[in-house]
Amino acid sequence: MSRVFPHLPQHLFIVSKKSGDNNAAGASGGAGGEQEPLKDDALVSDSSIVALCVDFSAALNEWDSSSPLISNKIIELSGEGSSIATKIDQNQSRDNCLWANRVMESGKHRMSLKLMKGEGTRLVHLFGLVRDGAAWDKEQYHKESTDAWYMYDYGPLYGNGKHDDDNAGQIKEGQIVSMEADLDKGTLRFWVDGKPHGPGWGSGVTGRLRWAVCLGDKGGAVEIVPTPELQTWTQ
Repeated sequence: MSRVFPHLPQHLFIVSKKSGDNNAAGASGGAGGEQEPLKDDALVSDSSIVALCVDFSAALNEWDSSSPLISNKIIELSGEGSSIATKIDQNQSRDNCLWANRVMESGKHRMSLKLMKGEGTRLVHLFGLVRDGAAWDKEQYHKESTDAWYMYDYGPLYGNGKHDDDNAGQIKEGQIVSMEADLDKGTLRFWVDGKPHGPGWGSGVTGRLRWAVCLGDKGGAVEIVPTPELQTWTQ
């Protein structure tokens, strides 16, 4: 399949077919059935109508290039679409908060990040949501903070009443962290490489919010990446 947007996840689905078109029915469940993406070797007849579905969630998320962290040379943006944020100053300091560009108030939103360690021997990354206008040069992960809902790279939750709570386990360098905020329900969930990771927040996540990260060690980096297929949340 020739990809219209080569850097974004996309799938073909059959949306209509003539009766008796068994090849098309077997490929994706048939019209009205449970739809699954067509496989690369699927046979599709001339009578089938297909739809291309593209996940634009990664394209919607960008780092806020107007952040003082950029102009003060604490964090540097690079890569396609400035998708990679790298800490270039303040080694082992966590008084930084890099926002994403979008302000979200309602609905369901996703963001996925690839974690990369820097000059140290481990990741020192916090990621999640912050309130729009949260200080860019303050530590936001303390229990008494009402501005952040963070997960630390080694698994626990921080901010808004949590401090080293609900530890879901260490995340390794190169793994993909996916986050989903349902601001109508007030929830924030986390996945690692498509599998649910800890309980997240089941309520209370409301307001004008942005995706955000805090980077500890110099050289540590995060890259905005397309969201992989996520397992159904069961908790």
